[in-house]
Amino acid sequence: MKLKPMFAIDPRSVGPCPSVVARPPAPRMSSPCKLLACLLLIPLAGCGEAMANATGTAKVPPGGATANHERLQGTIELDAGNGLAVLRSMATTFDPQLGKQVAARLESGQGQRQIERANQRVQAATGGKGPDMAGQVQAIADSYAGKTVYTSDIRHVAIVGQYTVSLDAKLPQGARAVLSLRLHEKDFSLKSATLSYYPDAADMFSAFASAKSGPDAVSVRIDSFERINDTTFAMQGSFQASHLKPAALAKKLQGRSLDRVQGRFSFAEIPLKPGL
Repeated sequence: MKLKPMFAIDPRSVGPCPSVVARPPAPRMSSPCKLLACLLLIPLAGCGEAMANATGTAKVPPGGATANHERLQGTIELDAGNGLAVLRSMATTFDPQLGKQVAARLESGQGQRQIERANQRVQAATGGKGPDMAGQVQAIADSYAGKTVYTSDIRHVAIVGQYTVSLDAKLPQGARAVLSLRLHEKDFSLKSATLSYYPDAADMFSAFASAKSGPDAVSVRIDSFERINDTTFAMQGSFQASHLKPAALAKKLQGRSLDRVQGRFSFAEIPLKPGL
């Protein structure tokens, strides 16, 4: 299904977005995820962007690389006042042997030392015996073995009769942008949109956010929207927003603002995730 009409949204006509579809901040990286990152030096979705950034500059030890494969989902070309930057959204398919590789490293001397240090920190913080850290790390690795993890996706939210699209792209050592779109479930026309801009992709909480409604809300134009198959969409368009303010948790950005952010997005692979 390909929709030819170009949808545009008038920010002044959009009310506050329902809280049920609000996208929460990326979670802090848990101790098991940190251990897995240290053992394998790989990014793992669901454990926070920080793990990928924390391990991105580390050197993989001999024989330590995993056969993970990345592919481009799409791009966001964005100008936040410092010139045009091309941010990328990636899908990662993890090595089917990830569980076996982690098991081998947990049995190594280095792996056991890391587990012991983690257990000591947990015990010191809780004043008692902590969880089975090695078991948690192994369980995470087993659950991701052979799976593909997507940065950007679309979900059906039946309770409010809409689809929510999250277009999330970044530079490896630069900015990150998350453009969130809400579409009518019947004709996929645009209901509302928000934009979050992170000057430093490694800092998950320091973001500038567009207004949810009113004259400063982000304006989006969808040039094309296509359903590739039952589980995949593609879309292209442009956006612009004015007077972005620091998000609630962005303490480092207090007192600052972005006068204008504008750009284009082009995505060839947006998977349909389980609905809410």
